[in-house]
Amino acid sequence: MKKLQFNENFLKNFFILTTIFLAVITFFLILKPFIISFIWSSLFVISIWPIAIRLEKIFLGRRFLTLVFIFFLLLLIFIVPIILVINYLKNHITYLLYLCNQGKIHLPELKWLIKIPFFGKNIFSHYHLFIFKENPTITWKLIKDLKIYHYNNYYIFIKYIHHFTYFFLQLFFIILFSFFLYLKAETLKNIIYCLLNLVIPNYSNQIISTIIQTIRSISFGIFYTILIQGILGGIGLIISAVNYKIILMAVIILSCLVQLGPLPILLLIVFWLYVNNNSFLGTLLLIWSFFVGVLDNIIKLFLIKAGIDLPIILFFLGIAGGFLAFGFIGLFIGPIIMIIFYQLILIWVNEFPIKKNN
Repeated sequence: MKKLQFNENFLKNFFILTTIFLAVITFFLILKPFIISFIWSSLFVISIWPIAIRLEKIFLGRRFLTLVFIFFLLLLIFIVPIILVINYLKNHITYLLYLCNQGKIHLPELKWLIKIPFFGKNIFSHYHLFIFKENPTITWKLIKDLKIYHYNNYYIFIKYIHHFTYFFLQLFFIILFSFFLYLKAETLKNIIYCLLNLVIPNYSNQIISTIIQTIRSISFGIFYTILIQGILGGIGLIISAVNYKIILMAVIILSCLVQLGPLPILLLIVFWLYVNNNSFLGTLLLIWSFFVGVLDNIIKLFLIKAGIDLPIILFFLGIAGGFLAFGFIGLFIGPIIMIIFYQLILIWVNEFPIKKNN
């Protein structure tokens, strides 16, 4: 009888645990398409919360008006550069493809490279091997590729349109979740506090404060880095004296937003200046680009680290490991996970101190 009762209890518990496990797995599978959007919206709301509270006071406590103002401002910052670049491409891509198909675009031979002491001839020969085939009047390989794209542009459009659709859907859900999180911020904070209180009763408040401080430090560090990168990139455009500075500035801002920085764009401009035999401005911009690239990494790490109470080695491991594992969002996830484990270790060490031998 006892054996039968034991088997019944075992089967009952087994089915309960299996049901819970399947429910959790199903829950995450259903929410999987929205997890990234929800994480981004959470990071965004936590980052701007102090600013949003100040704006709410300006709008006489009307949270909805504050939300509308914030998101219109953000759309202006993020969407305007994209619209400028797309509009420019729309107006000029047809003419560029026409020139490519007519064979009217040629890269120069850059004979002045031979005059560079010691390694000039080697650079010149490698340049011609890379750019040209049998004679130096043949159009650049990239331009030939553009011809292929011209004939297959509809195929490429259909092939890659899902990337743009996915991007705008993610952007829509980020905005939607951010509205919800901002409106219900206090309630959600209490729920998270109660859940953490079940796991670590005496330190839940400390952990939440640490996570919030980490997210804000990283967010403002990245924001100020983008601002400085944009200014330095703008100075580089002034040095280069190239045309279409507004369009290039918009491209630099987009490059900074995706954490590539202004360096790739500046190096492309350097190449363009050398191709057009403007070696003085090209060299000047190359030196400036090197300075910007070094300064960019130093400023970013310094600004992000400034507000995080974490040993420098753990901070670097969190930043680098998070970025390699999760991409751009890993810049947030990596340090947050590292600092949570670091704080938990400190808590446990303080609770169970090692007794020193006499």
